[in-house]
Amino acid sequence: MIKTIKPSILFFIILFGISINIFAQTFEDAYKPFWYIRDFGASSSAMAFNTTAFSSGISALATNPANMGLSKQNEILLSFQNGYFNQNSKLKFDNNYTSTSNDYFRFDGFGFLYSVPVYRGSLVFGLSYAPSTQYHTLLNYSGSFKNDDYYEDYYFKEEIKETGSLNALRLGTSLEYRKNLFIGFSVNSYNGFREYNFIGFDTLFTDNSQLGAYETFEPNFRGWNMTFGTLYKFSYFKWGFSASTPLKLKVREEGNISWFYREPQYEESESNAYGPIEYEIKLPWKISSGISFLHDDLEITMDFSTINWHGLEFSSDIVDSISIDPAINNEIHTNLKNTIEFGFGLYFPVFNAFNLQLGYRIIPRPFFDLGKEEKNLNLFGIGTEFFLDNQIKINLAYQLLLGRKSIYNSFFETTTTQKYQDHQFTISTSLMF
Repeated sequence: MIKTIKPSILFFIILFGISINIFAQTFEDAYKPFWYIRDFGASSSAMAFNTTAFSSGISALATNPANMGLSKQNEILLSFQNGYFNQNSKLKFDNNYTSTSNDYFRFDGFGFLYSVPVYRGSLVFGLSYAPSTQYHTLLNYSGSFKNDDYYEDYYFKEEIKETGSLNALRLGTSLEYRKNLFIGFSVNSYNGFREYNFIGFDTLFTDNSQLGAYETFEPNFRGWNMTFGTLYKFSYFKWGFSASTPLKLKVREEGNISWFYREPQYEESESNAYGPIEYEIKLPWKISSGISFLHDDLEITMDFSTINWHGLEFSSDIVDSISIDPAINNEIHTNLKNTIEFGFGLYFPVFNAFNLQLGYRIIPRPFFDLGKEEKNLNLFGIGTEFFLDNQIKINLAYQLLLGRKSIYNSFFETTTTQKYQDHQFTISTSLMF
């Protein structure tokens, strides 16, 4: 918050702080690009991404490539998504929420699966391109309040908007190694960007002085890894397992940090552009396992995934020969922990050529010392699947993500709490031949 100090002193403090922050990445720069990596397609969305032992067809390439071997037909899939993101935010000492929302329409994925005619078993190849992570953070807060530390009235406003995606081009294969035992792997190439914009204003009513800040940065990503998977199909259940090799992203980033301080008869401002700077971030591994129980056409699946957030690594040489890696990696090890996601899904026929899907997944946030309400995200899914002439398959899905989080701003030394809902409607069309 604004404090009653001379502008020249304020100028020195702000300028000194900004000069450091321009070149100082944080552990969140290493964490955010990998957050909430997901499958694609309406069928996976309806099952809330509990697909390690469930999925088949080309969408399996994103989770467990061995599952593609269950397909006996060739497939071309195209998927789109329409969404509605709603958020309510407030400062931690304010009781009033500010609400805002955002609509979006986006490409959800494309895939092609080819089943090779073989004498025994199955041999399948797949190719897909889809967003694996979407960045669409939205925060908007404004309000008037009294700061008890300084006995002054303020008006504060902040806005954060984040867009972009991390896209994955996957090429993989699945082989029925023995009867009902499938093994598969995929090579995954990633590219994308994340654009972050922040605007904040802090106005003191007594003298109408104002402090404002603008921040924008855009990292661009590229990297690759591999995923290995296996699936064993018994008479009454299936067991699936997949593991990903370390995903290392090379990052090239540019940005700008600006601020101003003004009074009725006085004004100072500064704009600091930086970049391009380059660094690397690496997520060591992700392991998933699932089991599905079968009864006629009814299938109940349970899914587990563990992610090694604590082992995240950051490496760069941003400030000449002064390495900031030890400090950031220490922040990673201090703030991030490994997580275990859990969920279940249900697939059952309603009538001929029409099926219903349901799913739920709990996604822990990988931070130590979170409050009870902020520890987990809750993901719900529901969808339908139906066939037209046995050649066209259409999947429709609705997915709801619920979460809470606290967002700290070091410039204004404020903490904003946020409740949000992400509503997603997905439609996928597959041509089977």
